[in-house]
Amino acid sequence: MAERKPLVLDVDGTFLRTDLLYEAFWAGLGRAPVATLGAVLRHVTRPAALKHALAGIARLRVDLLPTHPGIAALADAARAEGREVILASASDRTQVAELARSHDLSPRIYASRPDHNLKGARKAAALVQDFGARGFDYAGNEAVDRPIWDVADHAIVVGRHPAIRA
Repeated sequence: MAERKPLVLDVDGTFLRTDLLYEAFWAGLGRAPVATLGAVLRHVTRPAALKHALAGIARLRVDLLPTHPGIAALADAARAEGREVILASASDRTQVAELARSHDLSPRIYASRPDHNLKGARKAAALVQDFGARGFDYAGNEAVDRPIWDVADHAIVVGRHPAIRA
């Protein structure tokens, strides 16, 4: 029997109906407004560092964030088939790992580190390195996901963002 290809899910706007960066920003403002605004000013030109700083300040309860019901159902069906379901995101690694744990998804995640924003072509390269071209299915929701869809076996497009209609 052939090995089943993993299902890889983007997080922000795909698995979640929200964005971890925005959630961390707003939670950080409520928890520590001066530290949050300071992090934004210090890291405004370095998105991965900003995401990491805000994740540390906000300490989100990611298990309470709303998921897309259709994508959550797709993940459940894939797991029932024995497929690995992996989160891959430009969000901060600590938040993505916690999100995977809270939803019983694979502990193998792909996510940003403070010095490396894992987005677009970088995310595609990381997935191809581990699974090969056409070695995984990918669900995403933005034009920046096109490089990943191009190398995935099956592309799952979530939402109706104008930039991904073509």
